[in-house]
Amino acid sequence: MTSTAPSVDSLDMAALARGTRQVFRLRIDELDTDATMSIPVNVVVGAAAGPTVAAVAGVHGDEVEGVLALLELWEELQPELLAGTLVVVPVANPPAFAAHRRTSPLDDLDLNRIFPGRPDGSPSERLAHRLFTEVLRQADFLFSMHSWHATGSVLPYVEFGHLFPDTAAKSYDAAVACGFDLIRISHWSPGLMTRVANEQGIPGIEVELGGQGVSQGNHRARYKLYLRELLRHLGMLEGKVNRSTPPRVVCHLDVSASTGGVLRPAVELGAEVDKGDRLATLYDLNCQPLEDIRAPARGLVAAVHEAVSVGPGSHLFRLFQDFDYPARTHGEPEKESNSKD
Repeated sequence: MTSTAPSVDSLDMAALARGTRQVFRLRIDELDTDATMSIPVNVVVGAAAGPTVAAVAGVHGDEVEGVLALLELWEELQPELLAGTLVVVPVANPPAFAAHRRTSPLDDLDLNRIFPGRPDGSPSERLAHRLFTEVLRQADFLFSMHSWHATGSVLPYVEFGHLFPDTAAKSYDAAVACGFDLIRISHWSPGLMTRVANEQGIPGIEVELGGQGVSQGNHRARYKLYLRELLRHLGMLEGKVNRSTPPRVVCHLDVSASTGGVLRPAVELGAEVDKGDRLATLYDLNCQPLEDIRAPARGLVAAVHEAVSVGPGSHLFRLFQDFDYPARTHGEPEKESNSKD
């Protein structure tokens, strides 16, 4: 992939001229053998002073909802109407994006498990290091944009790190202001981009929206609305944030397949189920039933595996359960898995 954007070794957001739109390619140390080994960074510098927000999509190469949403927002935003700086990283993981896969084909690492990276590590570790040190550390807030697996779909929801005392309140308030109906408390795996940002004092949220490896117009519109509401909440765009209904704060349970086979769902995305309800049935290739997949607890069906073929250990459903936040921050149910983030 070729680019006309100037290639740079470092970025100083504070030094960029006010009221401008600028594009860069951030080089990866000694690995820039082709255009895929640099990080695209677009910057909208507002006419007035204000916070710096980093909006990052394409951390996983097969999650594309955020990529096109940022492309559209980049074209729509007017610097003269913005206070502060919006840093847009539409494709944070170019090698994985080019290969249409979650992990990088260069080293098979998941970029969202290795932050803040290493300057002397593998290609993905170096990419994480450059993105974190040259872009994310300059941000006052991180908006991380994901979508579900290419084999399934998810209800729109946002995650925040409720166990990081220095950032939890600001992250939660931003999630509410964005207009999300579902806010998930998150333990997060070590090396996850937003977790590492939180650990270093940068508030942030991670969004899940859409899926199936595609981008849909209604999902792009929703992503842009959430991000615009965040900018209003932070005083970067004019307008008042008005929340009509309170969000539902949740924790999650994942339901997996014990064996492979043909999946026949019995519930749809958004269904409320009770403990023991049948979620799906697995069949062998001769159409003989192997097992019923049942809900381990009462909850909301927040994500579904929509591909008919499943393998042993495949994640089939994500259920949401109500969580009392901020009254309860410890003593949660058994520690959640984070297979998706």
